[in-house]
Amino acid sequence: MYGATKGGLDAWANGLADALIDEPIRILVVRPGMVRTRMSIRHKEAPFTCDPEDVAEAVAKNLRTGPITVWVPPQLRILMSGLRHAPRPVFRKASKMR
Repeated sequence: MYGATKGGLDAWANGLADALIDEPIRILVVRPGMVRTRMSIRHKEAPFTCDPEDVAEAVAKNLRTGPITVWVPPQLRILMSGLRHAPRPVFRKASKMR
């Protein structure tokens, strides 16, 4: 449910950004990996785990002139691009590895 909600909100925000491209309104979609917070402290850290300050810095840097979508850390963009094109069984196996 959590992942589906995130995916739905991401798709909606990207569609909204496209719809408002000629308006003086800017939508920034931030796709962080795991972020170190009080909520995640008891969970094993995933690769590319970042701090809240990293996310805040990416938002501040890209809010006015950056791309619509920002990955934090930036290496996640490459990783997720590869996973998106992986066959479904490979993706399932990779997502279960912990």
